[in-house]
Amino acid sequence: MADFSRELEFFKNPKGRRVTIAGLGVFGGGLGAALYLSSLGCRVLVTDLKGEKALASSLAQLSGSPIEVVLGKHREKDFCDVDLIVASPAVPRDSFHLTAARKAGVFVTTEIRLFLARCPSRHLACITGSNGKSTTTSLAASMLEYSGHRVWVGGNIGVSLLSHLAEIQEDDRVVLELSSFQLDALNSACFSPRVAVVTNISPNHLDRHGTFDSYVDAKRTIVRHQCPEDIRILFSDDETLALFGPEGVEGGRVLPFTGRVGSGGGLRLDRERHVAVLEEESGVQDLFPLAGLKLLGEFNRLNMLAASGAAWQLGATCKGIAKAATAFPGVPHRLEDLGLVEGVSFYNDSVATTPESSMAAMTALAGTKLILIAGGYDKGVSLDGLVDTAMDHAAGVILLGATEERLRRGFSERLAGGDVSMSLFSAGTFEEACEESLRLAAPGGTVLLSPGCASYGMFENFVERGEAFRSFVLEARQRVSTGP
Repeated sequence: MADFSRELEFFKNPKGRRVTIAGLGVFGGGLGAALYLSSLGCRVLVTDLKGEKALASSLAQLSGSPIEVVLGKHREKDFCDVDLIVASPAVPRDSFHLTAARKAGVFVTTEIRLFLARCPSRHLACITGSNGKSTTTSLAASMLEYSGHRVWVGGNIGVSLLSHLAEIQEDDRVVLELSSFQLDALNSACFSPRVAVVTNISPNHLDRHGTFDSYVDAKRTIVRHQCPEDIRILFSDDETLALFGPEGVEGGRVLPFTGRVGSGGGLRLDRERHVAVLEEESGVQDLFPLAGLKLLGEFNRLNMLAASGAAWQLGATCKGIAKAATAFPGVPHRLEDLGLVEGVSFYNDSVATTPESSMAAMTALAGTKLILIAGGYDKGVSLDGLVDTAMDHAAGVILLGATEERLRRGFSERLAGGDVSMSLFSAGTFEEACEESLRLAAPGGTVLLSPGCASYGMFENFVERGEAFRSFVLEARQRVSTGP
């Protein structure tokens, strides 16, 4: 049973108590916690190692509030001489300042723990995975909305629901995307949701977790503390997820989803009838058609399956699921169609921060005379799969960022001994990569920004990277239309 007793004890008398928000960020969690706790009468201080420029969007929303802000540094007194610390998931729990706070007897929590401690909804689903969790979360919410439910979406997707606690009702549906960092913090609270979804697992964030086993262990929190009546929706084609089933972790009943032909039971794609189905002991339910979907790629059909399972468990109807599946346009920065420039299609897949996500995008666009822009921050994961997939599907690859050398070495080794011809270019800047992609691409072809790596070092986050690519495409289209 979940234990948020420390958070609940704090909420009994929050007025005048000193709180430090460690990490403001731009994805909503730090901002939401700061504003919410300030509204309760807490004396809130926000501290972040980044400066004003990087945090401008969040700082603008703090303007006019009584919240103190310390940027560009952390002061030890702000961690040791307070009543509560709300740490961003991006701050390692063994960091110097959080360790000092715990030694001083200060309780350290997170924004998602604060929300779950007070969330009144009886209908909660949490979604995680190495890839596809944002799409799956958004889809599940849309399916519930089309089914007539009031839905709240939050977590790692970039929205804090703390400020909406007073509005959320018991019968509302809440869908949360959870990262490995957020789940790591929830383990000590013995929390797992009634409905848990794991889209897939592949090596990620090894620069933070250290090993793949540690990363998997953090993810497994989503099912570790479930009760027998709870549900875990797992991708049965992923061998690692066997650790999340009944044999690996006691708890909820497994509802598998699969892309394999001929698999019986659970959520699957009936390719003969061209429909996704849910097969249970009570019978077979048709969920959504496989034709006419706006989302590209087999991986997105699997995301839809997982989302359907979560939405179904929270009371979605088959009609609502089908309407949402056919209408859903996708999430920003995930295989986002930016249109044509001189007959070349441009796709923004900046959210692809893992090799597996980039591999799925390339496969979805196979056969389109593909020019790939790849590379970025090095998270310590293997890039071999990205290289192999690009060798199969790309006519040219533009490399950039900290992983440029590793990727170039991988491509050079494969090109040296084969019959494949490929253009390979190293860009010094993101702007140079974009311009080179337009030069290399032929009419009727496709340029795909799908880095397979995080954006750090060149951008603050994948959103900024995607917006920069979108701006380039718009400017290039304007150059063409206006002429020299």
